[in-house]
Amino acid sequence: MNLPVRVSIITICLISWASPASSQSSPWEAENEAGHKAYSLGHYAEAQKNYLAAIDDAKQSAGDDPQIVTPLNNLAALYMQQGRYSDAEQLYLQALSIRNNMSASEDSGTVIILSNLGALYLKEGKYPEAESLCKRALDLRAKLHTPEDNQGSSLLSNLGTLYFVEGKYPQAETLFQSALAMGRGAQFAVVALQKRQAHSAADPAHAVR
Repeated sequence: MNLPVRVSIITICLISWASPASSQSSPWEAENEAGHKAYSLGHYAEAQKNYLAAIDDAKQSAGDDPQIVTPLNNLAALYMQQGRYSDAEQLYLQALSIRNNMSASEDSGTVIILSNLGALYLKEGKYPEAESLCKRALDLRAKLHTPEDNQGSSLLSNLGTLYFVEGKYPQAETLFQSALAMGRGAQFAVVALQKRQAHSAADPAHAVR
């Protein structure tokens, strides 16, 4: 019998904060920040209302401007949290399309969208798609020379989770340990992996592959 294990999948919210040097944030930034606060408190209906307002305000001011990507991503993360996977996917793909149409599409914002869309596919069991997106995000981080941080830790942890559920335990352990060295987010996964390996060692019929 396989040891049942619950593993969490980490998503990253792209938050646009008002500049300290600015006297007042734009309407879409204010709505987006309000949505983030409501989301953090678990007030999802309020957060949805704020993010939708932020999207409308951003469209009115600049159409498909890169700034609209921020509330699109955050609303997608909210829908993902609520299990509205199809709605979340549409928003992530829209945000990614806007990024790809930009002259400077390879930036940290694109990394976040790739990571979150990969996490969504992982939740849905679309493992090849999830693996491809996580690897693209990691490759882009390397290209951008992004320093080690919690975002990188989350990406490594998500890819490790993918390998874990596929039974690729040595690869998963390597990624989890790298995630732990980089930041928070993988402790639960390492514990789950150690339990699974201990169970497999005690049962020759379920040896670690």
